Amino acid sequence: MTREGHLVVEPKRVKTPWNLKKVDAVRLHVDQDPTAGPTRQNFVTILPDTEIEELDA
Repeated sequence: MTREGHLVVEPKRVKTPWNLKKVDAVRLHVDQDPTAGPTRQNFVTILPDTEIEELDA
């Protein structure tokens, strides 16, 4: 998955359902508008061991 935009709030640790159990994860809010607030439309939840990379603009 690729999300393009700005990280609009600090990452947040959450518990999320995964394979029928609750697991630790990290929620990121990424939006094209750098002044946007966190919404359900701009979040992605990832597991802590997920590899992510920042791409050059």
